[in-house]
Amino acid sequence: MKKKLVLLPIICAAIYFITTGHSTGPGFSGIERTGASGTGTNCGGSGCHVSIFPTGIVTTVSLLSGGSPVTTYTAGGSYTIRVAANNPTASSWPRFGYQVSACAGSTSVGSMVAPVGSHTITASGIKICEHFSGSIGCTTGTGGMGSTYVVDVPWTAPVAGTGTITLRAVVNAVNGTGGTDGDYSIAGSSTVTEASTAGPTPITGTLSLCVGSTTTLSSTPTGGTWSSGSTGIATVVSTTGVVTGAAAGTANITYTTGTGSVSATVTVNANPGSITGAPAVCPGGTNTLTCTTPGGTWSSSSAATATVGSSTGVVSGVAAGTTTISYILSTGCYSTFTMSVDAVPAITGTNTVCAGATTTLSHSIPGGTWSSSTPTVGTVSTAGVVAGIANGTTTISYVFGTSGCRATTVVTVIGHPAITGPTVACVGITKTLNATPAGGTWASSDITKATVGSGTGVVTGVAIGTVTIKYKVTTACGTDSVSWPMSVVAASVCPTSVAGSPELTEASLQVFPNPNSGTFNILYTDPLAERAHVTVTNVLGLKVAEFDLAAGNKQEMLLNQPPGIYYIFADTEQRRHSVKMLIK
Repeated sequence: MKKKLVLLPIICAAIYFITTGHSTGPGFSGIERTGASGTGTNCGGSGCHVSIFPTGIVTTVSLLSGGSPVTTYTAGGSYTIRVAANNPTASSWPRFGYQVSACAGSTSVGSMVAPVGSHTITASGIKICEHFSGSIGCTTGTGGMGSTYVVDVPWTAPVAGTGTITLRAVVNAVNGTGGTDGDYSIAGSSTVTEASTAGPTPITGTLSLCVGSTTTLSSTPTGGTWSSGSTGIATVVSTTGVVTGAAAGTANITYTTGTGSVSATVTVNANPGSITGAPAVCPGGTNTLTCTTPGGTWSSSSAATATVGSSTGVVSGVAAGTTTISYILSTGCYSTFTMSVDAVPAITGTNTVCAGATTTLSHSIPGGTWSSSTPTVGTVSTAGVVAGIANGTTTISYVFGTSGCRATTVVTVIGHPAITGPTVACVGITKTLNATPAGGTWASSDITKATVGSGTGVVTGVAIGTVTIKYKVTTACGTDSVSWPMSVVAASVCPTSVAGSPELTEASLQVFPNPNSGTFNILYTDPLAERAHVTVTNVLGLKVAEFDLAAGNKQEMLLNQPPGIYYIFADTEQRRHSVKMLIK
């Protein structure tokens, strides 16, 4: 009987160690193994477990709020510290043990509540929660591959100002054989930061907008709620801060978080009044737009289609298409107007007419007004009837519509032939006449006085006298001719020169300089005379000089007479010229 009493404590102790010390991991010994105190994170020493898990086994530590992981905490708040490990290997560890701590630096913070099967102790100066029973096992599986080990420890956060907290844990996975062989331990950790207690930052963003437009405001931290104090002026989306202008005025926009609120005043500016005016204009035409709100400026979205005077609102059509005309106030608020630039239908009809005849033009849009750019060439009636007047071209315009749309076409008038060029030829020198329309033939009425190239109009003077040059041409309007009288003068009265020299003008008498001191020059030109008789008289009519001067020659004079007024005369058979001269 005594022997039985001695063996009973020994047997119980063996059962105790089998079901606890090596079956459940950390516990009972009072050694802090999470690493919070700087000690090793495994059991360490005799009778504990291997500190390195097989590859793939991981211990995680996380903070939960309302069942969801968080990375920040609020002072005094209630949370759960979750410790989890897995078993990805084929080995079986049906039981596990754990320790968990929460420290700021090397000091325990907050308070933990030991779940069932656990207790809290102070080890090495660190308050920890650990299991004390061998009944803790897997939450899923039986300890083999795919099993997980999870424990949730209730935790109350410390006072404000604690700062960053490190959560640490160590898990022992054991096979329950009563020895340390095949048992493993591994640690894990994470950090959480204290949530700010400061209120939201000042509101930023554009605080001015127009009626109907939007602006986005912002503040930190995010996640708060936006509201408007005057929804009739401006509304705001509570979750995004997007403000929409509803009417001119000011509205107080507020952003609220759990730690306070901030506000900003938003100004909603009125848009200018509506733009009025005709919605269409033609290329080359104009159209005036107006807005009753003063002080704005005008602009066009496409200057290649239409331009607009920035201060006048006068739209000028450039090319067919559409453009947006804007009227903008200094606040940036604006009104828009769509302007169409319409293509102009073409004028139809025959664009060639004979002088003295008519041709009728027409346009698809009635009610317009016809006009001719050169009425001396061709006129046009209110019905679009063009009458040919003289050889040449004229632009016929048709203006229609309220914006002054204009269509144009060029009409060619085939008129009677006409000659242009010099009226005087010089003996032995050539002159060129021109005629319209081209393509006709030339002829001289007297080849003893002058000849003309039949196809060129080049006249060559033969002898002094008069001659008629004729030009004849055949056109779509028939055969017609024109005559051109010319005078042939002596070569001596022509400029010294070469064929094609400038045409001689009317006879002239020149005295230079005038006034003078008695020394001067006299030059007389006359296409119809070879010489002139020159006399110089004083105011009493007395001759003080007399001589003959060849036409075209210059005579230098030195008149030894007292200062006063003198008259110089140049006489030929056909005419007399005179000049008054002053000797100083």
